[in-house]
Amino acid sequence: MKKYISILIVCIGFLLVSNSVAAQSDSGFVLRGKIKGLKNRSLVCLVSFQNDTLSKTLSKGSRFVLKGQLINETGFYFLSVDTIKYEIGQDGRSNTLWLVNGKMELTGRIHEFNELRLKGSEVQQDWEAYKALQDKHVKEAAWPAIPAVQEFIGSHTNSLFAPMMIRMLPPDMLNKAYGRLSERVKQS
Repeated sequence: MKKYISILIVCIGFLLVSNSVAAQSDSGFVLRGKIKGLKNRSLVCLVSFQNDTLSKTLSKGSRFVLKGQLINETGFYFLSVDTIKYEIGQDGRSNTLWLVNGKMELTGRIHEFNELRLKGSEVQQDWEAYKALQDKHVKEAAWPAIPAVQEFIGSHTNSLFAPMMIRMLPPDMLNKAYGRLSERVKQS
């Protein structure tokens, strides 16, 4: 009887470990892209500001799928395509893309590579909202970042993008802004 219980415990342990590994592999990101004008078999990469590669693949026509795992809940990267550097004279990097672990979709045109649209990332939406606030405050303030950051944090207390913006505030405003964030964001 003890032998069967031991075997049962080992089997249950194996199942728990297998489920844990499967759950970990599901917690990464999948970025499906379609860029009109992209050449077949172009090398498509997600690269950091420092040019470190997070994920890479070869395109199939204008489509590609990039997969990976972000260590943190979010991070900003750029799409890099080898054939763009030579075709249209750009550095081969897209606009800023704020990725999250989850399913996302990227669309655009090769000749408008700095205007790609990322869907499925709440942080990308928050980044775009912040840029709009900053543009608004450029007209109103000598240094628009502070009022833009204050307004953004006031209306986006649950945004994973907010902690990055708080760093732009002077020390005397930092604690007050941090106190307005949700617990989820404080723990991120």
